[in-house]
Amino acid sequence: AAYIHKNKIAKTDQEEKQMLVKLRKEFERQKKETLNQLNQKSAGDIDFDEDGEADLFAKIFEPEFEQFWKTHGDDAMRLIGMEEISMTANVRKKIKEQANKFAEDVSKTTADKIKNHLQNGLDEGESIPELAERIKEVFAEATTSRAEMIARTEVSRAVGDSSIEAWKQSDIVEKVQWITAQDERVDEEICAPAEGEIVGLNEEFSSGSKAEPAHPNCRCDTVTIV
Repeated sequence: AAYIHKNKIAKTDQEEKQMLVKLRKEFERQKKETLNQLNQKSAGDIDFDEDGEADLFAKIFEPEFEQFWKTHGDDAMRLIGMEEISMTANVRKKIKEQANKFAEDVSKTTADKIKNHLQNGLDEGESIPELAERIKEVFAEATTSRAEMIARTEVSRAVGDSSIEAWKQSDIVEKVQWITAQDERVDEEICAPAEGEIVGLNEEFSSGSKAEPAHPNCRCDTVTIV
């Protein structure tokens, strides 16, 4: 089990890096566009296109999620001696749902942060250069800690959901077990109490989730009991 977990972490580390590169590129583009707007109109008129950005992120990242689902769905099948996950219409629908939800959440958070930062600046009577600094702050966080958390959480979600999907397709897996990552990111309240728990394939663990991640940044694991 330790070897399997190590192998999985090696793959997810690469996938997180791949996603980070794309996230940073898009956040940099958004920063540039928002700063351009700030130079052209009054701060109160800045319009971050939340819906348009969500559509764009969904389109850009759906192929990534599809790749993550295929890789880890196949791995989950091999663990039980089967070949590969079947990328059915239902699986593709789930991938699209993950891409859309991720894109909407990211876009809403960015829009809210820009709005709040600008409003605070306007309340303080700040100049355009000072407001520009606030926007840069929003995107400095977006390209570092926020991007890292998003990448880790979304890769983990793709791993967990594709594994459960593969095991459902197999018709031989009935139970799964929660294994914590045994690292500093294990949440003492959510994940630690679920260590070693066994539930039916469609049931929730005490952490409240059916598979990893149980919380942002979660690196725990669901394994099969055949």
